[in-house]
Order: sequence, then structure tokens, then C-alpha cells
Amino acid sequence: MRQWKNESLKSYLARFTEEMHNCKNITEVEMFTTFKEGLDVGSMFWRDVRNWKPRDYNALVDLINEEIISKEMARARDNHAQQCYNHRGHTNVKSTDGRPRH
Repeated sequence: MRQWKNESLKSYLARFTEEMHNCKNITEVEMFTTFKEGLDVGSMFWRDVRNWKPRDYNALVDLINEEIISKEMARARDNHAQQCYNHRGHTNVKSTDGRPRH
């Protein structure tokens, strides 16, 4: 099982977990190895795993959850900032010369 290109870590973890529930007698070591080997090698998280070297599957899942929460918090912060910007009368609509309209 592999993480699809541009697939979120959250989505890959959900697919992986569902697939592992269908496997009988799989060990934690096998899950750990399989998940790591399936990561998108171009992703920042793959590099993080390589650098941080989690010791087991539970440590890897903790790292994944930290990454997911961090991304969701950043997304919420960006959405809030955009809403505040729009509330002040600004829009994302650009004029014909490419500059934002106010």
C-alpha cells in the first residue's frame, strides 16, 4: 500500500488503518515497516520520519497525529485571517490590472 501523490497524511493513515483491520496476524513491526515504506518519498513528512526515526508504530502514529493537528491548526489560522481580511471590506477579487480591489 502506498500514499498517493498529493494525498494527505490523514487520508493515507485512514486508508492504511482500514486495510490493516482486514489483515490477520499482522505484527506491529510489519505495520510500522509497511506504513513507512508506503509514504510518498517526496513529502516533507517522509523526510521528518527519516530524520526523527520513530522507534515503533505507536511513536510513528504519535508523530503523524502531531503533523495532522499542526496542518489543521495552520489551515484554521489561515482561514480565520482571510475571514478577518474580508470582513474589513477587502476581497480576493482582482481588478483588470491584476491588483486586488477594495
